[in-house]
This record gives sequence, structure tokens and C-alpha cells, in this order.
Amino acid sequence: MQRRTESTIIRLIIFLAAEFFIDQEIFGRFVSFFRLSDLASIAFFKLLTLVTIIFLVKFVLRQPVGFKRPTTKGGWIFWVIWGLACLGLTVLLPQHFFAAVIIGLCGAVPEELMYCAGIFGVIYNTVNGPERKKPGLWVPLLLSSLLFAASHLINLQTQTAFGTMLQIVQAFGMGVLFSAVYIRMQNILYPMAVHFFINFMVTSINGYPVPAATAKAHPSITPTIVALVIYLSIAAIVLFRAHRPSQLGTETWR
Repeated sequence: MQRRTESTIIRLIIFLAAEFFIDQEIFGRFVSFFRLSDLASIAFFKLLTLVTIIFLVKFVLRQPVGFKRPTTKGGWIFWVIWGLACLGLTVLLPQHFFAAVIIGLCGAVPEELMYCAGIFGVIYNTVNGPERKKPGLWVPLLLSSLLFAASHLINLQTQTAFGTMLQIVQAFGMGVLFSAVYIRMQNILYPMAVHFFINFMVTSINGYPVPAATAKAHPSITPTIVALVIYLSIAAIVLFRAHRPSQLGTETWR
């Protein structure tokens, strides 16, 4: 167990350091040469990031991307509700549709591959070795969510420390929700869809966040706490209705 834990810590450090360095020092500079619009730059940057994450998840974390058929009933109900919700937002708030789709995809796809398929998966498999009878969910869920929240520290470059702190708190709740959905459905498309919808909804309502406006914004703590409670409550419901722990074997994310 100790050797397995040490190996995982080393792989996680290499994974996070490589992903951050490649994104910021290589892709960030590369994309800036093209002088694209904000949305085009984000899309191009995230596409390059996606390739990096897939490579690092496979060869550093040695985790597969989970596209299994859900082992719980009701998958089609999820997609019907998701589709109707996205359609409703599009009909009610069509003015930001294109930006909402771009922001939704750019956040959901690479980040869920990184934090759910990659980080959650490798921590889960480390914690739940062959000697463990009942799989532990809380350690991988909380650690992957904390790392997802901490990744938002990079926004200190463009916004206030207080605003970034509130964003980190909210991102932690989102991370718990995404991991809970992944635990229940065991298919990465589901947390991607939830992540997409949240980004899609926020952008549909508020429009594309202009960096200058974001830096001058005065965030409030109340909406952040409300959002955190909502995310954690939904996550608790999802986990409560998920499989019994004894049915979640470590082979799920191998």
C-alpha cells in the first residue's frame, strides 16, 4: 500500500507539473502569436490542452477514459432532461448561444478527462487495492475535487484574491458533484454533460466574461454559499442513489 501510494503521488506531481508547464509556457505562448479573438483563442488553447491531457492521463497516470455503458438505470432519462434543459436555455436566451457552447465544451471536456477520468481514477485505484474489501470513495472524491478547486488559483492573474477564493469554494462543490456523477454512472460523458450545462447556463445568462470586467467585479459570498450547498446536496442525492459500495470494484476505473 505504501509503495503504491508513493508511486501515485509521484505520478500525480509529474502529471500536474507537466500539464501546467505545457499549457502555460508552450501552448499559451503559441496561441498568443495568432492574435485570435478571445473565444477563438480559448477554443484553440483548450483543443491543444485536450491532446496533452489525453496523452498524460494515458501514459503518466495510466488511466483509461471511461466510456462504459452506465451500470445504473435511467441513463436515457438523464439525456432527455439534459437536452430539454439546454434547448430551453437556447430558446429563452439565444443571444449568447455560440459563446455558451464554446465555453461549455472548453471547460467540460478537458477538465473532466483530467480530474474525473485521470486524477479521481488513479487515486481511487490507489486507495482501493486488492487488500481492501469495500471500496473507499471519499478520499478520491475529496482529493480530486480539492485539486480541481485549486486549479482556479491561476485566475489570480486576472481577478481579485477575494473573487478567486469564492470561485475556488464554488469549484470545490462542482468537483464533488462531477465526481459523484462519475461514481454513479461510471461513464465520463455524464460528468462532462453536467459540467457543460453549468457553463452553458452561466454563459447564456451572463454572456462571455470579458477579462477587464471580471477584474473589476465585486463578487458576493451569498451566491457562492448557495451554489456550494446546491452542488453538495445534489452530489449527496446522487451518491445515496448510487450502487452500494460493495458493488463498486476497483476494476471500474482500470
